[in-house]
Amino acid sequence: MFNDLPLETIDQIVCWSAPDVGSSLRKWKNALRLLSVSAIWRAAGINRIYRNAFVADIKDYRFKDKLDRIAEYRAQPGTRPTPTNVNLIERLGLLPGVRRVIVNGKRDCDGFSVLAHVINTLAVTASECPGADGIKRCSPSEFTDYNVRSDFEKKCYKAIVALAAALHRKFPHARTLKIDTFGFCNTLAVFSAEVLQQYVAQLSGFTYRGIAYYPTPLLDHNLTHLDLSLH
Repeated sequence: MFNDLPLETIDQIVCWSAPDVGSSLRKWKNALRLLSVSAIWRAAGINRIYRNAFVADIKDYRFKDKLDRIAEYRAQPGTRPTPTNVNLIERLGLLPGVRRVIVNGKRDCDGFSVLAHVINTLAVTASECPGADGIKRCSPSEFTDYNVRSDFEKKCYKAIVALAAALHRKFPHARTLKIDTFGFCNTLAVFSAEVLQQYVAQLSGFTYRGIAYYPTPLLDHNLTHLDLSLH
């Protein structure tokens, strides 16, 4: 019976059944069940579900205690799997269909740790992103010291710019950005501004939660959705 529905109707059912599919990786995984109804449903809904690329989503990380959180801040990349669906999207050959790029941090998160996950997901090389190893090795000193712009310029700013460019190369057709830093995080604020600079001419939607960082590029006239929460 369900297979007799028009493809347009199935697509709308998928849309209505998973309205928050782009909010977190956990909810995106739950939406995959809609594609298992049948081959027809999978064909009708796969592009809608897989247009959401979670480059890194640590929103649902569960820390046992404060010491566990500190250990995560200082952990070398690879000691904990990066929460992402990008590898799956790439294996299925669906990267050209990505229209929304999401990076979710976590309250009290360390920006360098989140960027280390982004580096892992994009699998950038040293030639593509000079200084990436430096980002991975940075200590979370910014967590207690907000006046670190000079440190960015000396150690990590060029690497962050290169990382933003690598993100755009990976998802050149994205029209919507969602970056949630969950609070006062200078590292991710700088990264967010550079990513916005890469995508600004093609965006139709931009969601950002974090501290303001200037200079911020002017948003293009194509923008139809803007959701900002600045601290």
